[in-house]
Amino acid sequence: MTTSETVRDWIENYSFIGKIYQSVEHQKIPVSLDAQNRLRASPDTDALELIFLYHSSTPGRLNFLLRRLHQRHETIDISPNNVLTAYPDRAHTGFFKLQPLAWRARSLRCLWRDQHGNPIKRALQTAADLAKPSLLTIGQGQECEYLVEQIN
Repeated sequence: MTTSETVRDWIENYSFIGKIYQSVEHQKIPVSLDAQNRLRASPDTDALELIFLYHSSTPGRLNFLLRRLHQRHETIDISPNNVLTAYPDRAHTGFFKLQPLAWRARSLRCLWRDQHGNPIKRALQTAADLAKPSLLTIGQGQECEYLVEQIN
């Protein structure tokens, strides 16, 4: 097995527990939930712990269903207004695509997309101000990179 295969072992074809961060202007901004269960990037919070349930892969993309670690009945999906949201007991949820940019032993720098390939972005209203919480959306916003870190 090559070194690059060993580095990728934790994520390719496997489910894992991890945290996700938005990477903007060399800043690592934790992704967490707001009071309405919407996902946001906020520098003043801890990153949400998620279960990344392996779904499938396509060339250059790894596909996962996302659940909250401590609220396993809650899954992450796109709301009708295009915002990533944690929903309780949702029968059908979409999967998310991680498009690898750089691998490390327990982390992955990537682009994050919904199941249709739309990029997950910082909401337009707060895109320029990194000190303010910013909702994650597939609507209008600033495209950015993400860092996924394995914690199990």
